[in-house]
Amino acid sequence: MLYRKKGFVSFGLFMNKIKTLCIVHCALCIAICASAQDWATILPAIEQNNKSLQALRQEVEAEKAANHVGIAPANPEVEWSYLWGSNALGDRMDVSVSQSLSLSTLFGYRSRLAKQQDLRADLRLRVERTAVLLQAQQTCIDIVYTNAMLHEYGRRLAHAQTLADAYRQKFEAGNANALEYNKVRLNLATAHGEYQRLLTERGTLTDQLTLLNGGTPIALTDSVFTPVLPPADFDTWYAEAETHSPMLAYVRQEVAVAQADARLSKAEWLPDLTLGYQTEGVTGDYYQGVSVGLSVPLWQNIHRVRQAQASAAAVQLRADERKLVFLSTLRAQYATVQGLQRTWQGCFEALQLTNSADLLLQALQAGQISMLEYMMELSIYYDATAQALSAQRDYYTALAELQAVTL
Repeated sequence: MLYRKKGFVSFGLFMNKIKTLCIVHCALCIAICASAQDWATILPAIEQNNKSLQALRQEVEAEKAANHVGIAPANPEVEWSYLWGSNALGDRMDVSVSQSLSLSTLFGYRSRLAKQQDLRADLRLRVERTAVLLQAQQTCIDIVYTNAMLHEYGRRLAHAQTLADAYRQKFEAGNANALEYNKVRLNLATAHGEYQRLLTERGTLTDQLTLLNGGTPIALTDSVFTPVLPPADFDTWYAEAETHSPMLAYVRQEVAVAQADARLSKAEWLPDLTLGYQTEGVTGDYYQGVSVGLSVPLWQNIHRVRQAQASAAAVQLRADERKLVFLSTLRAQYATVQGLQRTWQGCFEALQLTNSADLLLQALQAGQISMLEYMMELSIYYDATAQALSAQRDYYTALAELQAVTL
């Protein structure tokens, strides 16, 4: 047992301070976990409030309206003319009505193309929605990790402060040299600086989450991750992911649009028919009759079909390639998730088995190590804890990227 000599702090007093600080910190941690906001409410809120998604929804509506412009037949044309003649011939009045019609079923082809384009616009919105929600998930993961690091550095800062107070009294009493005192002061300054850095980082992340939520603040105070396991079997999971992926659905829809456009280009080779009625009156005599005309697409459509078919073939090849890349990327991501899961679980299991904090405390109580050695070794233990938390953060980030394909 340590004795008070010339202002030296007893071991019992030091340990009481440590215990008090740990109890207070654990109580704060429990309060943090109890007030945590559920991610299940955060993501729907961001989906509703995000300004980029709100603007994109309006753009999609405008695009869908534009897709249906020009589908209907041309407007009928009505013409009236009045000509003044000489006294002998009299005046002349002409009235004509004409309507252009397509001999092919262009209206049906254009309508089907517009519907395919509408579906593509909706899927583009889903792809952008997935990107925004993934960004929100990654930000939430970083916030939870930062909160956990603040918890750990809060413990380290408390220990560093207690040690600095003890050595200050020892130094003032002449029982510690300046080198030892400077070491504990530096340890305290380092812990305090890192704690402040983490506070700043959490503020920045919270601002990013607020921005994603359209400016409405979101308080995420979790410091513990909710356990989530990766898919048990990649092939089974991929079969479902391939079906529900917005990105793959968008790629397939691009192929459908290109094919519909190619069919329309073939139909446009048929001529357009113009029907008309005309009446003419001159000095009491009237003439009336009908007119028929054809618009033959000899020049304007000469390369249109070839271009549309080549474009459709290119879109199909790109879609096949993107599907292969999609499979390869997800397989690699799945392997990464599994590796990171083993890493962080191994780190936490090692920390629990070794329990270095208790062993160091026992050594300090037995007088086997000095106070300075105790705090330095404890710092190593805290560093290992920080590495375990970092590995856990990396695991959940990789898992979010993997599962984002089905958001």
